[in-house]
Amino acid sequence: MAIPPTVETFAEPLDPHEELDFRVELGDMLEADETIDAANWSLEVLPEGAALGLTIMSGNGRDATLSEDDRAVSFWLSIDSGFRDHEAFAGLGTELPLRFTAQTSSAPARRRQRTFQVRVAQK
Repeated sequence: MAIPPTVETFAEPLDPHEELDFRVELGDMLEADETIDAANWSLEVLPEGAALGLTIMSGNGRDATLSEDDRAVSFWLSIDSGFRDHEAFAGLGTELPLRFTAQTSSAPARRRQRTFQVRVAQK
């Protein structure tokens, strides 16, 4: 899958041995009084990330959730234990993509999508 060249990368890299929380602010793609429909959104690891073990965590307080009055999404990421020492994470590491898709609260509802990525690098 082709990743758009303008994809935003998180400032904080993820060491493949860490489990970290992240947040994506979505207000810039919403109207002033619009929110993400809490029943109609998803967050997914794209194939390039899944191939290197990127995982969206769940359970134990780590489920992906809407935050900031349903104008942001908070989530936890980790690398599957079988990939933590992969050579792709040496040096500068590798950027792995995720995609957020949602329906908005507008009437009629709009469908929005944003791709972003996290750099995974040994620290």
